[in-house]
Amino acid sequence: MTQIRMDQSQTAQPWVIILSSFMIISLGACHAYGSGVLYTALLERYHEPVTKTTWLGSMSFAVFALAAPLGSVVINIYTCRLCVLIGGVTTLVGYGTSFFVNKMDYLFVTLSLTTGIGQSLCYTGGLIILGYYFEENPSLATGIVVTGAGVGMLAMPPFTQFLINTYSLQGAFLILGVTGFQTCVFGSLLRPHPLERKRKIRVEHNKISQNFFRRFNFSNDCLQHIDIFTNVQFLSFLACCLTWCAGVGIALLYLPAYYVSRGSTDIEASFLVTFVGIGSIISRILVGLFVNDETVNARMVFFALLGLAGTSTCFLTLYTGTYAGKVASSLVLGLYTGGEYSIFSAVLLEMMGLERLASSVGASLLVCGIGYLVGPPMAGKMRDMG
Repeated sequence: MTQIRMDQSQTAQPWVIILSSFMIISLGACHAYGSGVLYTALLERYHEPVTKTTWLGSMSFAVFALAAPLGSVVINIYTCRLCVLIGGVTTLVGYGTSFFVNKMDYLFVTLSLTTGIGQSLCYTGGLIILGYYFEENPSLATGIVVTGAGVGMLAMPPFTQFLINTYSLQGAFLILGVTGFQTCVFGSLLRPHPLERKRKIRVEHNKISQNFFRRFNFSNDCLQHIDIFTNVQFLSFLACCLTWCAGVGIALLYLPAYYVSRGSTDIEASFLVTFVGIGSIISRILVGLFVNDETVNARMVFFALLGLAGTSTCFLTLYTGTYAGKVASSLVLGLYTGGEYSIFSAVLLEMMGLERLASSVGASLLVCGIGYLVGPPMAGKMRDMG
């Protein structure tokens, strides 16, 4: 009983963790959702080819996911709190240096790479902390928290467009950097879970007793989980993540430009994208509640949503000739692509267990990054050829 009371006194209140993670994801991990608006502004400012500009946007999505294993390493060695704090500072540095860039080539380092890494660290830390605090009921907690991404998807496109119109593209970079830096405030509230402390104690013991490579305990904390790649179910999940993110990356990056080509203004197109966020928020909450029922198979729900998203996208051109049709298409896209995030970690927790949660999330987001990286440029190349 004494040990139980001690552990409880060393943890944060659950509502603090949920609120903090929600704000971290909504403030620090959703800037990529404004890349469609930035894509148009970058074309107008730098007058570079469509394919090159597309690579810049796709890298924002890709680095966000590809850097997830780095977040897993930080969490395995230290804590989720430190992971978020590093992410907030990195995001500020990335946007701050982008302010001084006058050539698009440098934005691949400052905007896509540096900022993408910062946002990825924020997202990974804010998501994985839920696995420690809500091991018995992760779906509902995750469903609530990832609605922060829906809020970000709802607010980021018009907010980014407003900043560009008011302060220019360079001024927008500065304000977006300060916005992302606010994740440090909420990250400081992520009090480490006792399991994280035990991991850190084990690592510090190895620092004294083992050589340089083993003292960081990479073999025990990270590389011992290499066996996740022998799990057939997990490999199937990775293949699903690859195609899913390639399609979502294309849709989010080109949707504003597509609406403009169908008669909308730039401002109208940015507001139309917010309906993706509305649909995503609804989906994340409902799917989280639905999967909270123990009789519901989370994996089946995950794959069913992906099938519906792909089917609805095939008929996109049939009902986007009117404003109402564009609103409907945005809502449908959000409804069928948002719910997956609510059960992403829950599916992996069920499939791989808590001990391998950080490693499996990192590997899955790495594959998602590959999808985000290759999807939009392929579509851009097809557009140039057409």
